[in-house]
Amino acid sequence: MGTYDNARRKTRAAIIHAFWSLYMQKTISRITVKNITEATGIHRATFYLYFDSVYDYGAFLTAMRKLYDENETFLEPLLCQYRGQEFASQYRQIMKDKLRKDIGWRQYPETSKEYLLTDSVLSGMIETFISCLRTRVIPLDCAYRIASKSVENGIASAMKQELGIAILPQQDFKLRQSVVF
Repeated sequence: MGTYDNARRKTRAAIIHAFWSLYMQKTISRITVKNITEATGIHRATFYLYFDSVYDYGAFLTAMRKLYDENETFLEPLLCQYRGQEFASQYRQIMKDKLRKDIGWRQYPETSKEYLLTDSVLSGMIETFISCLRTRVIPLDCAYRIASKSVENGIASAMKQELGIAILPQQDFKLRQSVVF
C-alpha cells in the first residue's frame, strides 16, 4: 500500500475516532463538523472528502454489517437463536443504552412508567436492527432512518416515508388516541 493510501486510511480513521470520542461526551445532535475537524486537525473540506455530514451513518452501518458478515457464524446463535442467554441480553442492553443516548432520551428510574415505555420502544428498535442484519430484507441504513424518524414524527409516518407502508389510517388513529387505559 502506497503512502497516499496510508494517509487516506489514517485520515479516515482519525475522523471516525474523533466522531466516536465526541459521541461518548455528547449526543449526536450536538456534534458538528467543526468539532470533528478541530479534534483531528484537518480542514473542513477534507472532512467532506470522506463523509457527507456528521449524520453520515454509512461508516457505522458499514462497520456493523462487516462485523456481522465476518462473524455471522458466531453472532447468529449469540444474538438471534438464544435470546435468553446472557450475551444476547447484555448486548441488547448496551445497544439500548447507546441508542437512548443517541436519541437524547434521559434515563428514568427502572420502576417508572417512563422507563417501561422508553425501554420497550428501544427494545423494538434494537430487534429491528438485528433482524435487518440477519435477514437483509430491509437495509440497515433504512432501519436506522425509520428509528430516527419514529422519534421525531411517529412510527406510522416513518414507515410511510421510508417504505411506503401505511400501518394505520389517520381517522382510526385519532379515534384510538381518545381511548384511555
